[in-house]
This record gives sequence, structure tokens and C-alpha cells, in this order.
Amino acid sequence: MKHYGTIKILDLNNQAATGSFDFITGAAGVVAYIVTSDKQGTPDFTFTLGAITPNGDHVALISSAAVVDTNTSLRISVLPGVTAVANVIANDVVPGRGRFTYTKNGGGSYDLNVWLAFFG
Repeated sequence: MKHYGTIKILDLNNQAATGSFDFITGAAGVVAYIVTSDKQGTPDFTFTLGAITPNGDHVALISSAAVVDTNTSLRISVLPGVTAVANVIANDVVPGRGRFTYTKNGGGSYDLNVWLAFFG
């Protein structure tokens, strides 16, 4: 599988909310590398890679398990032709438009850095 490139999409300090980042890709697969740090309070969070349909709806392809630890590094992937693993990797293809979503629950904040790598 060819690697088309990696971009940093988020560099957030004291993140206390939920949000998303939309992207356009010609690649069949995407891997999100996620690093959380400096957790304050009791937040937990989940991360999702999804597709945006032609009519604008968002369809989740893979979601992480809830992250509750400080200084966590993880990745979630959507790649064709791989063995699926719950909350880690989905055997699927990302269409032309995708979305990375971060969802925070509980009180407090954290720092968040995210990179997307594209494969085809």
C-alpha cells in the first residue's frame, strides 16, 4: 500500500469541547495518529474517523474506545483489505470526503495533537 503523505490537522491546548475536522482525499485509506496530554479534571474522550456522503451526512467508519488516561498515544485506521479490530482498525474505504471527530465527556480539559496519514 502506497503512502501519499501525512498532515497535522489539530494542535489544541486546553481543549474543553467537542469538534471535528473535514478532509478531502483521493486516497483509499486513512490513519489518524492521536496524542493527548496535560489532562485537567476528569474528561474522557473518543475519536472517530468517518465518511461524508454526497448529501452531506456523516457516517462513522471507526471509533476509538473511551480514552481516560493522561498522555495517551493511539491510532485509529480505515484501510481496505486489512483485518478489522474493534476500536482500532476498520476494513473499509474512505470516500472522497472524510471527517475526524473528537468527543469530550466529563469536566476539565486536555491538549490534543492529531495527524492524518493517507494510503492507497
